[in-house]
Amino acid sequence: MNYQHMAEIAQIGFVTRISDPDTNQLISSQKAVVNTSAYGSFDYSYDESGETAYDDNGIKLVYKGLSDDGLHDPMFYINNQSEKDIVINVKDFKLNGTKAEGVFGAEVFSGCRALNPIGSFEETKSGDTVEVTFEICERSENHSDERVLYTTDAFTFTL
Repeated sequence: MNYQHMAEIAQIGFVTRISDPDTNQLISSQKAVVNTSAYGSFDYSYDESGETAYDDNGIKLVYKGLSDDGLHDPMFYINNQSEKDIVINVKDFKLNGTKAEGVFGAEVFSGCRALNPIGSFEETKSGDTVEVTFEICERSENHSDERVLYTTDAFTFTL
């Protein structure tokens, strides 16, 4: 396997949610972590190179370039060494100076790392300029209860 420069996956974290189909009210939410056979079998190294968008409060966001999955979305590495499970959302997104829709919702458990793309409904090309502001929220069992912890400064990069 070699997805987004990850040679092997040792640990996978995910959340299951069960909600009432009629009211959409959350009934249950569970956080789970699964260790693969690779877990604990090697020393971990993390490539934090790239353009740093945010590095404070135990949380680091780094622009890594474009995804190599054919969609060519901007990829961000997230390192959450804070005490809280977090959700990172796009607050503002501009493409070549024009407000656009950026889709990004990364849930990252405390002590974990993730790679996530920002999707856009706009067609992008090499040389485009993107300006993005993120909201970092404390993860809640019910997304409507998420509390904004930090709002990043606007981060500008070129595709």
